[in-house]
Amino acid sequence: MLDKTPFCAPTDRNKDFILPILKEHLRANDQVLEIGSGTGQHAVFFAENMPEIVWQPTELMGKVSWVEDRRSQASLKNIKETLVLGVSENSFQSLSLKYNAIFTANTLHIMSWRENLWLFEQTAS
Repeated sequence: MLDKTPFCAPTDRNKDFILPILKEHLRANDQVLEIGSGTGQHAVFFAENMPEIVWQPTELMGKVSWVEDRRSQASLKNIKETLVLGVSENSFQSLSLKYNAIFTANTLHIMSWRENLWLFEQTAS
């Protein structure tokens, strides 16, 4: 049976460049909120390579299954169940207060300008 989990080539290409930067800035037991987890490739790769970090993927409703498929296949204890989250939701600010770091990649160019501004405003503190 073929794996039907979507694959994103840019995510695969940039993960090895991003990992050392994350390792430099994250500490053991940090909890990272990932905005726009897409296919879940980054979440799984970073969780595998940083088992001391807790990774919280998020995605829009229609794409949560992509992340969950990859997360369940990986069976890693440091990836939480994917949350449904859009950057324009009012619940984002209180949600972001629970995390030590916020990560996003391959997302800003597909979000509206308003969503980009809102994301940076909400994560500035």
